[in-house]
Amino acid sequence: MASLSQEVEPSYMNALPFSLRPVAIELYNYHLLKTVMEVRLGKRPNDLSERFDLSDGQWQEVCDAVIVTKLTQLTLSSQLTPKCAHYLQQLLKQTLGMSERSLDDVYQSVHAQAPALGQWIRRLQKLSSR
Repeated sequence: MASLSQEVEPSYMNALPFSLRPVAIELYNYHLLKTVMEVRLGKRPNDLSERFDLSDGQWQEVCDAVIVTKLTQLTLSSQLTPKCAHYLQQLLKQTLGMSERSLDDVYQSVHAQAPALGQWIRRLQKLSSR
């Protein structure tokens, strides 16, 4: 099982345009990962839709940044099941737009600009290879 860590990858949230940051901060601080994933798929709570007038593309951009940030907050332990590790890999690759690439390719693409995410991917790779 995964628990929360103090190490978080800030680069994806920091890369958002200033106009999208308020909704990203709200999603990050006040909503579960599951809810953010649902918002990404178009299932938006009425209160968010009423307060934030974003296009579908903007919602996806915000949710992708929040999902990656929330994933890096998870501490991956040796008790993580292979099924869960595979799910986390798929979620990460889909969120980064790299669904067809290997986890090693994803690592090579992100580790320089997002070191905390790179470390998280390495831990996930180790756990997945057991």
